[in-house]
Amino acid sequence: MINPQQWQRQVEDSKDIFFRRYSDLFRAFEFSVNYSVSYNSLMESKLIEASRKVFGTDSPEGVAIFSFGAPARKEMFGGSDADVAIYRAGNTDKELRLREEFVELLQNFNFTKVDTPVWGTLDDIQRYMTTSVTEANQVMEAQFICGDPKFRKRVEELRVSLYDKEIIARNLFFQFFYFDQYYNKKASPDHLNLKYCAGGIRDFLFPMWYAQLKKGIDGNLKTTAIERGLNTLYEEGLLAEDDLVDILKYSSSIAFIRDEIIRLTPGDMDGKITPQKALEVYKKRPHVFENSQYLLELVEKSRQKIITVKAKVWEGLCQYFATTKSESWNTYFKKALA
Repeated sequence: MINPQQWQRQVEDSKDIFFRRYSDLFRAFEFSVNYSVSYNSLMESKLIEASRKVFGTDSPEGVAIFSFGAPARKEMFGGSDADVAIYRAGNTDKELRLREEFVELLQNFNFTKVDTPVWGTLDDIQRYMTTSVTEANQVMEAQFICGDPKFRKRVEELRVSLYDKEIIARNLFFQFFYFDQYYNKKASPDHLNLKYCAGGIRDFLFPMWYAQLKKGIDGNLKTTAIERGLNTLYEEGLLAEDDLVDILKYSSSIAFIRDEIIRLTPGDMDGKITPQKALEVYKKRPHVFENSQYLLELVEKSRQKIITVKAKVWEGLCQYFATTKSESWNTYFKKALA
């Protein structure tokens, strides 16, 4: 079984080796995609361990592990939450004990937190996909890790059957206004919150949601979710190819910088950057950054790139409503964010 201390050393060592080899921050998503393989192996190892204790078998029927959040989007660098769902056929005592054992086994792996929803039956999935924004988003982006393949098929078939473009479009519209006011609540004169700010990590979700709207659910994501979203914008004629490549590079850099700040600041789950924190990150990775001022400038440039992408998503959403509703919707929507 995987040892927590060895796991943390492996993550840090592999990150150090990767960035010393390439000295190229713009390739950070290559690391996060590779890291997702190790993350999934850890989840599978702990499911086996918990299953043996509770069920006496490596993989009980009617149980499947899915990632959501940053792990599912392949945009995780080791310092984020362990977002993992245990979908199950029912809520028997053993199934509930399995969840408790699984969560307990992950507590020592230095994730900012282990986020494993209490809910997880097929009835729960159906209810949340039709009534809730946050939980529905978790189900939509979820990626299978391990478990009963037959139950995996049931989960994925249910998800596809509940897929509704109109709900996704309305939720996407809602998120534009919700996040803007939420960012204002998180704003501080003392630091910049890299997760919750205009052009920050949370805005990576908008191109992902746009891809879900236009192309449906991808239950076998091979690259980062933001790349899938950017490719969708490109295919729709909303983004030039050069801009796609440029934005992907800069978004990977701000994601990596946030992770470095989280690791340097216990208790900081968002990634709050200050000139002092920038200096600390630079001292840790001098082979990646020219100096701390360059790091701060990189963050700002990255934010502007992501803000541009978000505007393109809005443009695409306006076009979607103009096509499915009427041209007057397009006019009113464009006025809404003017």
